[in-house]
Formats: sequence, C-alpha cells, structure tokens
Amino acid sequence: MLENNHTGRICLIIFFLIAFVINACHPDKNAEVSAEEIDFKITDSSELFFKNVRKSEYTVEERKEAGLELYSRSDLLIQNQFKPIIIINWRTDRAFFYLQQEENSEATFTIQIAGEPVIFNAQNQQNHAEISRLIYNAILNEKEVMMNNELFFESAKQINDFRRMFFDYLRLVDIR
Repeated sequence: MLENNHTGRICLIIFFLIAFVINACHPDKNAEVSAEEIDFKITDSSELFFKNVRKSEYTVEERKEAGLELYSRSDLLIQNQFKPIIIINWRTDRAFFYLQQEENSEATFTIQIAGEPVIFNAQNQQNHAEISRLIYNAILNEKEVMMNNELFFESAKQINDFRRMFFDYLRLVDIR
C-alpha cells in the first residue's frame, strides 16, 4: 500500500513538471505588446526557430547586396495597397516589420483604431513597427480598425494572417 502511494506521488510530480515545461515554452499569444518592448534585435535562437519552423509559410526574397531577406505572404494584401513584410538584416542581426506600399502611394495616411485616428508616416521604419503593433493589439482586443471609412481588413482570414505574421515577427525579435 505504501509503495502504491509513493508511485502515485511520483506520477503526479512528473505530470506537474511536464505541464510546467509545456506552459513555459509556449509564448502568450494574447498579450498586448507595449511600445517599449519593440526592439529590432534578433538572437541566434529566435532566427533559427523562424527559419526552421515558420519560414515555410512565407515567400522569401533575398537581396544579398544589401544583406537583406524579405519574408511575405503572397496571399496577404491589405486595402489593396499594403503588403506586410518581415525584413531580416543579417549583417546587423536586426529585423523589421514593414508595410510595403505601391510606389505612387501617399506617404502619410490615417487609420482609425476603435474610432481613434492614428496618423501613419510610411517614411520612417519605426512608424511601420508602431502602427503594426497598434493594429496587432487592436486585433487581440477585437477592436475595429478602419481606413477611409472602410474596414482595414477584408476578411477574418486577413486578420488572422496579419496576426500570425506579426506574432512571428515578435518571436523573431525575441519579444514572445
């Protein structure tokens, strides 16, 4: 009887240890990202994870002369003008989230998040990360994102694809 009780305790301890390890390795996908968290530095481990696990979801364009790798989804074009791109600069170990536009597009425009206007200047890389962070947080909080009095995303699939892509970026820069 004493041996069965001891075996049960060992199994219970092992169960809790496994549950702890699984929970510790799984990043919080529903936590908002603050502006202070945005850091463009990538680590070797986060880059390995991205390239070995997540890369297959993306179309890759290499620009060797510039030391850049561009990752995009061929099926994701928002408002018929924004193509989200994850840019890895392997020379500086930095990554950027960029909303690529057509060349003749306006450099400054306004997006409404939960009715609040946010002005976006596409000429500054930091602004790309900030507006994307605000959109990501709005998605997590199920807030409405609008542009030109229209929904920013055309479908639930676009919302999910953007959320997953920005989350991949957050893991790449070791925020999640």
